[in-house]
Amino acid sequence: MLANIYKQLQKKIPTINNSYFKDLVNFSSNSKLPIHRWYEIKEGYSNTLVQSFIDRYSIKNNDIIMDPFSGSGTTLLTAKQNNIDGIGFEINPFLKFVASNKIINLSKKEKQLVFNYLEKIKFSKKINSSLIPKLSISRKLFGNKLGEITNLKQQINKINKKKIRNLFFLAFLCILENCSIAKKDGNGLKYKIGKKQLDVKKQFINKVQQILQDLQNNSYPNSKQILFNEDIRKLNQIIKNKKFNIIKNNKNKISLIIFSPPYMNCFDYTEVYKIELWFGDFIKEYSELKTLRSNSIRSHLNTKLYINEEKIDKNILKIVNVIKKQKLWSKKIPLMILGFFDDMKKTLEELYKLLKKNGHCIIVVGNSAYGNMAIPTDLILANIALNIGFKKCNIEVARHLGTSSQQYKKVKFKKLLRESVIILTK
Repeated sequence: MLANIYKQLQKKIPTINNSYFKDLVNFSSNSKLPIHRWYEIKEGYSNTLVQSFIDRYSIKNNDIIMDPFSGSGTTLLTAKQNNIDGIGFEINPFLKFVASNKIINLSKKEKQLVFNYLEKIKFSKKINSSLIPKLSISRKLFGNKLGEITNLKQQINKINKKKIRNLFFLAFLCILENCSIAKKDGNGLKYKIGKKQLDVKKQFINKVQQILQDLQNNSYPNSKQILFNEDIRKLNQIIKNKKFNIIKNNKNKISLIIFSPPYMNCFDYTEVYKIELWFGDFIKEYSELKTLRSNSIRSHLNTKLYINEEKIDKNILKIVNVIKKQKLWSKKIPLMILGFFDDMKKTLEELYKLLKKNGHCIIVVGNSAYGNMAIPTDLILANIALNIGFKKCNIEVARHLGTSSQQYKKVKFKKLLRESVIILTK
């Protein structure tokens, strides 16, 4: 059954290999670039990927670029560096904060203030208990460095200039993982006893100096970048608010949409960014954590896995029914798969309304496997887009993926395990 469904999708969607994208569908090449390098997001993609589509479609400074899953802001910052207006959405408040600071403009006077405030920062090991979040592992994370962390946070909170305070707070958040015993690994954090915790003072000063250095060379003030901490799936509801007039006024005027949604890999990003979310006060109670999880795209098992199967494409239901019969590590996985494609359909419907005629929508996505069955997420999303009304669609495969070698041998349709760039035209 799956072979026939996959064959039909492959006939319908033109697909080519494009090795140029191989190293551009991850964040690594951004790690040495000014501003982009402030915070490394493992799930991001390269600014060169964004630039390649700006160039391919001759996007000019009278056009608008949009990213509905902005992450740490690669799309919007690249748009800014091309003097092109950008609009972004990001539901994770920590990542929205990172991206918002990457696209600010700072005057010469404000840049000098950054330097002045840095000289005033004092480092102390005295713990400020009121600034320890309710996260149960807070003391475990930092041990004897917890005093320096809370004391530094207290001093940053006292800075009265909002722009400067935000940049210092960004630097603070960017060093937390290196100064802890934890390391981001897959779907969350791993705790390594004996991991070298880097010096708080040195890390913080270096990060602020890096930010200041990059801003000194920032000469892209002419475009407007707007970023909302909102869920793109709820666009119809949120544009009723005057705050979102920029979206309403630019309906059918956006020339290029480029994004990478959460992959359907069960990764819960409230776990991945747990340190920053809690120590950044973006989450203060476990009830708030639950709400954030529930509101996220259904690509993991900690969100609300509700579904109305009547609205799901019959081929997707058939695929899930086959996977249901396989050995799965969680019985929730079939519901997650259905929820993911339902959420992506809602997202693509909203994006289609915003995109201008002949505009392009670019999606970076990785395929998954469950029950030793590969799921061609790229082909399925492309087919959903065509059913919505996009007039043209093709897939450029960036690279093929593998699991552990032993597991990989068992996977059926393993050639479909890949990371791809879906290119849609309205």
